[in-house]
Amino acid sequence: RFDFTDPNEPLHDVALLINGEKIYASKQILAANSPVFKAMFYGEFSEKNKKEIEMNDVNPEEFIELLSVIYPSSKEV
Repeated sequence: RFDFTDPNEPLHDVALLINGEKIYASKQILAANSPVFKAMFYGEFSEKNKKEIEMNDVNPEEFIELLSVIYPSSKEV
């Protein structure tokens, strides 16, 4: 299981600041599961080179739940 609040997880290369709460994730895993994140991290958006991205229109608990579904071996189905 991954700890999305731990900045030292080996795969984590981006921090998402969601309503004041830092959630750590992998750009590659996010991009592989979302065309929005793919465009954000690998397109021409300014977020491409940022290590911290602010997302205030998202619920942190719901986003962690989403991560636990898309991350390999994070959540039993």
